[in-house]
Amino acid sequence: MILQITMAAGLGIIFYAGLSSGDVWKEFYQYFRESRFIHVMSIDFSLLSAFAPFWIYNDMTARKWYDKGSWLLLLSVIPFLGPALYLLLRPSIPTVPALSSPTSTEEK
Repeated sequence: MILQITMAAGLGIIFYAGLSSGDVWKEFYQYFRESRFIHVMSIDFSLLSAFAPFWIYNDMTARKWYDKGSWLLLLSVIPFLGPALYLLLRPSIPTVPALSSPTSTEEK
């Protein structure tokens, strides 16, 4: 439920940014140049979005989901939407029994 709310909020933010006028984007660029916080956060978001396909592929491999979710790997290039959609549609991790290791009680 929380993931769906987060995805809806993200879609709202993306929709709002897409409908913004040029004056709003000029103001963002001014803040980007003047505020270190906005500058770093924007670069951080860009880098994390650029690495999203790698982490999604890593997760797909761990879940052994090779054939059916390959289109989601291509969609993960779209910032926020691709990874959020992958999180909604991915299967659960197959359960593997844990191997019990021997305790430190060795015979002498």
